[in-house]
Amino acid sequence: MDALLPVCVVDEKKHLQIKEALHARGLSIGGIARNLGVTKNSVSLVCRGYRRSRRLEQAIAHALDLEPARLWPERY
Repeated sequence: MDALLPVCVVDEKKHLQIKEALHARGLSIGGIARNLGVTKNSVSLVCRGYRRSRRLEQAIAHALDLEPARLWPERY
């Protein structure tokens, strides 16, 4: 029997809202990536919903003073 895989929910609109909120705080996806030692593409893929990473989700949410479940309730 196959194991159930987590469902990826891609949300470009939410991604743009997150980028705008980061920008309003003087932050960026690239800056978060540099701080974590990962690629900008990795953070962007997680933010959009193509990939899951609790560490990256937490970093994005923390930058916005939110809990990850508030940004992505469908993931938590």
